[in-house]
Amino acid sequence: MIDFSVPGSPVPQGSGRALRLRRGPRRGKGVVIPDNEPALYAYRAALGAVARRARRAAGVSDPFEGPVRLVVTFTLARPKTVRRALPHVRPDLDKLARAVGDALKGILYVDDGQVVQLSAWKVYGGTPETRITLETL
Repeated sequence: MIDFSVPGSPVPQGSGRALRLRRGPRRGKGVVIPDNEPALYAYRAALGAVARRARRAAGVSDPFEGPVRLVVTFTLARPKTVRRALPHVRPDLDKLARAVGDALKGILYVDDGQVVQLSAWKVYGGTPETRITLETL
């Protein structure tokens, strides 16, 4: 089992816009660029860096190759105007989980298709963070 948290506000992997490349070796090929590209890439980089350290600390040398269970808790800052206990507004939980799944690919597991059980939560808390627990099955 690998368990760690990444400080900072979680960033969803939102929709993207499709572009066709006009120059270079991939000219004519299509690419998809996320709407929130700079923030998403910084968030994924932070997740990857902490995940690598947690994997080494757990004594695991390579990414897992079999089925895994992924548990993620996204702690969000509570806006001053919100009085409800749970964040039932943006960012979407599925887009947050997708960002985490893609960020950990090649680091904690070979491919995100290995995740056979996923539990994800959004909660309000004092300090924004992403808490991740990964177990082999």
